[in-house]
Amino acid sequence: MPEERTSKTQLRENLKAVADGQEGYFTAKQAVAAGYDEKKLSYHCRVGNWRKIDKGLYRLPDYNDSTTSNFVRLCLWSRSQAEDIQGVISHESAMVYHGITDKLCKKTHLSVPETFRKQIRRECVIHTRNNYKCLSVLTLSGYKVTDLRQTIADMRTYLEQSGELEQALRILEESEKSSPNTKGGNDMDVFSSETRAGEIWREDGRRGFGSRAAFTLVELLVVIAILSILSGLLLPALNKAKEQARGIVCVSNMRQIGFAVQCYIDDHGLFPGRIVGGVTPPGAMSFFSGLEPYLGFIPPGNCKPDQAGVYYCPSDVTHTKPSPVYGSYLAQESYGLNYYMRWDAVGATPEYKAKKPSALPNPSSLVYRIDAIHKIAYSGVMFSVNTYPFKSTGDENICAEFRHSDKANTQFADFHITTTKLADLYGVRAYITPW
Repeated sequence: MPEERTSKTQLRENLKAVADGQEGYFTAKQAVAAGYDEKKLSYHCRVGNWRKIDKGLYRLPDYNDSTTSNFVRLCLWSRSQAEDIQGVISHESAMVYHGITDKLCKKTHLSVPETFRKQIRRECVIHTRNNYKCLSVLTLSGYKVTDLRQTIADMRTYLEQSGELEQALRILEESEKSSPNTKGGNDMDVFSSETRAGEIWREDGRRGFGSRAAFTLVELLVVIAILSILSGLLLPALNKAKEQARGIVCVSNMRQIGFAVQCYIDDHGLFPGRIVGGVTPPGAMSFFSGLEPYLGFIPPGNCKPDQAGVYYCPSDVTHTKPSPVYGSYLAQESYGLNYYMRWDAVGATPEYKAKKPSALPNPSSLVYRIDAIHKIAYSGVMFSVNTYPFKSTGDENICAEFRHSDKANTQFADFHITTTKLADLYGVRAYITPW
């Protein structure tokens, strides 16, 4: 019946008749059945006519809490979509109800069927039972509770250990004498193993499952197969993202070194010297010592990756282990330097070697630094017209390394940086000769 066609007094009386038998609690469907408009239920909460307890569960404001009211609230909370109460007050809570003990438990114990899927509340201990339909239950106003015989059977072990079993059996005997229709039987009937079959209960707020609800082997294999497929799909993308991140760090390192080289050229009018080896004329500086004033450090001789700073590429896996030739770490440099573009270049055409970029014919197409590796000695690489891949038959152990998804980060003589493929450089000497 629509709310506007029924007097407010009649609506309140209809709802109170339902709530009085449920310690003041009622569900949304019960309110609608009493004549309230489903769209206006939240209004009655806002104006203080009702108190909202949970989703679809309300209470009239003039009721006080008690042990029984807590039973009603949790049983109504446990109802199914068809409004059937699924939770049954059991175990320690049922012992309190039947007067077996006067010790109030901190949490209310509920027995539920295996199909129970609600999110467990913290004040509950849930007992999921595959013999739920066989439980002996008392249906009361607004809640259900296991009967005395069922409660004693459920709590047999506890009662034996606490010495309260005899008292519980006396209460059961007196109850059956006063109620002739109560199910009788010897003491062993109370302890039927069927009453506890498949029961699992938890106090940590998670739902327990009986034996019938456990995963089968087929289901477990299906889950493993799905996870394997997802891993196969996601891992390549994750690895690609990681490599892209390492490539970005590598470009950043190369850019910082490029800035330092430009500062060196501005101060000295020439490119810095070689990375390793060679004879240093009086007053001249090597590559590392020349850039020290601008980068703030010189990588040590026996250098590990974490000591190399901007000279180390995070995708350089070769330098993560000691050199098989020298027996020590030589991770000073993950990049190769153009043999001809340094002040001490031997054999280069004199009018071009070591000059400023502005004096070079085409600096934007002249490779200055590139991802490179000495695969045997692990020492620094100086690449020339005889070095692989600029010379297709060059020694592939001393070469440019295409470590970023088959590409190499490359810095040109005008200091712009790009990624290049092997096919772009293979056999092309013009990329490294400044004349």
